[in-house]
Amino acid sequence: MSKFDLAAIFDAKSNDNDKSLEIVELKCSQIKTNEENFFEISNIQELAESIELIGLQQPLVVTKSSNGYLLIAGHRRFEAIKTLNWDTVSCIISSPANSELETLALIQTNTQTRELSYAERVEAVKRTGQALKSLKDKGYKFSGRLRDKIAEITKESPSEIGKMQAIEKNLTDEGKEMLTGGDLSPSVAYEMSKMTKQKQKAFTEKCKKEEKAPTAKELKQFQAEENKIEHETKIEKFEQLNQSWDWKPVSEKPQKSPYNLILASKNEGKWQYRCIDDNFDDYIKMLNAEYWCEIQSP
Repeated sequence: MSKFDLAAIFDAKSNDNDKSLEIVELKCSQIKTNEENFFEISNIQELAESIELIGLQQPLVVTKSSNGYLLIAGHRRFEAIKTLNWDTVSCIISSPANSELETLALIQTNTQTRELSYAERVEAVKRTGQALKSLKDKGYKFSGRLRDKIAEITKESPSEIGKMQAIEKNLTDEGKEMLTGGDLSPSVAYEMSKMTKQKQKAFTEKCKKEEKAPTAKELKQFQAEENKIEHETKIEKFEQLNQSWDWKPVSEKPQKSPYNLILASKNEGKWQYRCIDDNFDDYIKMLNAEYWCEIQSP
């Protein structure tokens, strides 16, 4: 069996002790589970039946600790083995390194051998980034971008990691709860994270009221409806105050940033108004506007 050398995965260079490994039979009572393990431990009985039938195909990975051995990788296998009442189990003993490398070993082993939930994948990306940053602060050197190294270890694409980080940073707590509970798909969650907190809250409340998981199509429809309401609200406010506004010809283009502007033009004898958020010149050409005014300036 080849050596289990996580450092080689991301070209880490350090002056730590030798990372040589050995395979031995250890008493199950000597092995302690790792409290840092955040991966779900499930389908133990099914795995136990498989191990009993064909044996343990992959040893556990442990490291020496003050009171025995700390389990780094193989938590599901270890739980299955305990149900079989084995006295000993084959283990790969990794020389003590540091908590960061142990965390990365735990993550890399689980992401390679299991199908993870989205919540587990997000947590794996998060902890991998934290561990790599900590290693870098301690003097480890590895080539390439940090996101690419996270991708190598977690088996996620860099673009997917970017989406996960956007969700983690911008999605509301309610949205994250729906995502974790399976009531929100990752793709919809990512699009939601681009919305304002207020709109996200309105959307999650709508979803809870309807008691169904929203689709991307429903999210787009909600956004269109919200944009329409915003537009109509601005127009209503404008029409209530328009008698006191200082109208100017379109040719007199405003010198300041063209946000919160109203364009006015006539269509079949009726005035029509359009709210302008950006790209003033294009709106003028497209709408054949005759006047403009600033919402802030009655």
